[in-house]
Amino acid sequence: MAIRTAGQNLGDWVGGRWQAPLAIVALAAAALALYRFQPPERHVAFDSVLADVRALIEARRYGDAADALANLLQAKPPPAPAEQAILHGLMTDVIYRQELRRSVPNLQNVALLLQHHEQLVLLGGPLDARALLRSGQAHEWLGDVRSAIEAYRSTLSRTPGDDTRRQALQALVRLMEGRPQYAEERRQRIEESLAEAGVAPPHSWWAIQHAMQEAFDQNDLARARHILERYGERFQRSDLQGYHHYLWGWLLVQEGRNDDARPRCEWVDEWLRSHEHADTEMDRVGFLPALNRWLAGRIDLADARPQSALEHFEATLKLQRSGGLAARAEAGRAEALAMLEQHELARRELREAARRILERETDDSPILACFRDCLTRLHERLETAGNFEQAVQYLAMALDFTPADEQAVRLVLLERLGNAHNRAAAADLDEARRRAHSAAAGQCLEQAAAGVREPMHAAALLWDGAQAYDGAGRLSDARRMLAAFAQTASNDPRLPPALLQLGQAYAADGLFEHAVTVYSRLIAEYPPLDEALRARLLLADCWVSIGPEHFPRAEQMLLDLLESGKLAPSAAVYRDALSQLCDLYFDEQRYAETISRAEDYLTFYPQDAERHRIRFLLADAYRRSAQALRAQPPAGVAPERADDESRRRFARAAALFGELAGELGGEAADAAEARAYERWALLHRGDCLLELNDAPSLDEALNAFRQAAARFQSEPTALTAQVQIANVHLRQGRLTEAARAIERARWLLQTMPDAAFAAAPGGCDRAHWDRFLGTVVGSQLLRDVFTEAP
Repeated sequence: MAIRTAGQNLGDWVGGRWQAPLAIVALAAAALALYRFQPPERHVAFDSVLADVRALIEARRYGDAADALANLLQAKPPPAPAEQAILHGLMTDVIYRQELRRSVPNLQNVALLLQHHEQLVLLGGPLDARALLRSGQAHEWLGDVRSAIEAYRSTLSRTPGDDTRRQALQALVRLMEGRPQYAEERRQRIEESLAEAGVAPPHSWWAIQHAMQEAFDQNDLARARHILERYGERFQRSDLQGYHHYLWGWLLVQEGRNDDARPRCEWVDEWLRSHEHADTEMDRVGFLPALNRWLAGRIDLADARPQSALEHFEATLKLQRSGGLAARAEAGRAEALAMLEQHELARRELREAARRILERETDDSPILACFRDCLTRLHERLETAGNFEQAVQYLAMALDFTPADEQAVRLVLLERLGNAHNRAAAADLDEARRRAHSAAAGQCLEQAAAGVREPMHAAALLWDGAQAYDGAGRLSDARRMLAAFAQTASNDPRLPPALLQLGQAYAADGLFEHAVTVYSRLIAEYPPLDEALRARLLLADCWVSIGPEHFPRAEQMLLDLLESGKLAPSAAVYRDALSQLCDLYFDEQRYAETISRAEDYLTFYPQDAERHRIRFLLADAYRRSAQALRAQPPAGVAPERADDESRRRFARAAALFGELAGELGGEAADAAEARAYERWALLHRGDCLLELNDAPSLDEALNAFRQAAARFQSEPTALTAQVQIANVHLRQGRLTEAARAIERARWLLQTMPDAAFAAAPGGCDRAHWDRFLGTVVGSQLLRDVFTEAP
């Protein structure tokens, strides 16, 4: 590994340019220069030069010390391995000292420090606690948290001096914050620090803050109180009383005792004003003026005084612009803005604060954890208040503040966010927003399921995600989730309904062969369950959808359901199978069997929601069977007998259509489906009566068509009815009345809005009707009547 190239000035790497070296530097440099030009057998006394280098270090001439060390490492012949190890160790110390002086470390120097540390290790040099501490800090500067933690652990294992131990311990606790895998060790380290006797106040101040914060994070207020009561006495002396009162105020706020906390906070303000404050070591681990302003902000937040809280948090940030306290102050600002209903501003400023603070931090985990806690609190608060729309946005932002490498935290948040979107969907009356929330819930739960390793948990997420996608109308996504669930949840009690839903999703997308496979599995694996019975019904529907060649299979499956004796007519599957069999027979033009099954249906379910459709189907089966019988009488049946039966069926159809139209006109005049059945019932009743073609029937037909024209006067149905009225009058020999009916149709056509044609069945537009009525008017039959009209 190359440590330094020839001619490279290490002073450029370590701290830039320094002032002119001391006299001892000149002597050392001269000795080294002479050494380079002397024969190899001459040696510079290593201990002497080493003493000179150490003098440079003590004089804080780090650039000159680094140059001298680099020259020694490149000397010819090279120093002995043990001497090289010492030089590498000194080089890490020089770079470390210089980088501590910077507000932001030079990462190239930090990488160089680690290179020298690696050489020290390879050469078997003295790897003391200070060297390990330096390597830990270097790893931390480079953002390698895991390596830094290991280095600090190793530092503490070497029985270091008090100062080194304190630095390593505080760094270790800091890096472990916000990382669940280190939570227990972090707690133990803090407790060890608290229990340590005879430590200086700054270290006790640091330890008690972290111990109480850890207890608050665990919502263990009793433990926090125990810690303060046991160790807080260290701060009762007059020059530390402000710290003591602050800690009690902090605890009281967490306990919800704001009225008791506020006097403590005000006492600290007065104490700070009356006592000169210049303890830099105490300030380094907790700057009391900034902490007390933050505490005042928390008290105002708890007392629902957001405007005053904002002022305190902003004062905190003027005193402390980076680190954990700055993050807590920014989080407090966001909560205050949210309390003022400034949600967009709260999120925008918190995002900007994260960017600004993290630019100064080498470890972002505690900062992000602080912001996540704030955002999840806001989510819970707003959801409890019923503001689901804003609540989910805060939780989504918490997910954004979770790095990809914190997979466990992300999975928890994804599941929470998915469930939150589901609750938002259930509470929202707006269809578009409801679907959007359901879709977002499905996406979150699907991502969570992909990362969960425990099969039962993954299966639950897949199931919930599928239901969310289904609620969003995203059937292909729901189908994908259900298919994954069916593969994952072999013993899950929700597997039968999942298979049923999966088959329905396939069928809804026209993938009938896939649906057949799923339904067949359900029937084979769970034959006694209700889902399997429903699957038989749906499987029959799939066979019908695939094509007429599969109608016999569908019929047999439906007959098995109806005639097996396993189902009573009161069962929903029995009812649906009977309805489906009616449709199947009608599609196959098996009208006698349609009539038989439809009459059974209406006997069993006279008040069922499907009764209007089945009654229409029954009437239409009579009408169509009458038409077929008249068009093609069965072989061996006399024409007169066939005609009599046809007339009987037309009469029966007319009666059934009339009853249906009367019921629909009185019960559900505004329902779209009911209006459609009423329209066709009136027209078909008139058609059937026309087929009978006797005087009473023609009068009844005229009445039916007039009802249709009046009931649907703003729709093209009225045009059809007027033409049929004209047809009746023609059969009655009343040419003038027929012409008047056509004229009424032409007048209706002119007044009818274009939108009526777009919504009308059959697709006949205004131009079609205009041509048709013009043709009728110009026909030979009616031409003279229109010519003679005044």
